[in-house]
Amino acid sequence: MTTAAHRAAFIDFLRFLKLNLAGQTGLRIDPHFASQTAVIQGFAQFQGPDLVLREDSLPMGLGFLAAEIGVDCPVLQLPLDPDTALLAEIHDDEVEALAKEAYQRDYIGYGFGDWHA
Repeated sequence: MTTAAHRAAFIDFLRFLKLNLAGQTGLRIDPHFASQTAVIQGFAQFQGPDLVLREDSLPMGLGFLAAEIGVDCPVLQLPLDPDTALLAEIHDDEVEALAKEAYQRDYIGYGFGDWHA
């Protein structure tokens, strides 16, 4: 696929996700694409989480968790994602806005910011 075709397909996918996650399609919500808010609400029906780590304060949260169990907190290293280069090519303000629309509650509730390559 060309970069333009990847971008068009991703934009269509994000538009679909917005509708799907809002229950406005006839399809079930695939757990792989469910919002983090929905996943936490789902398992909180059985047992609420003791701790929710947010992206914007992840090093601090992991440090707290490591201290709670008496281990040293390792240095965070993001794994290399082979699709990062392609996403960097197709990412722009429109793509970012569509992702925010689809996952608005996660962006607000968990401190997500704009994506940067």
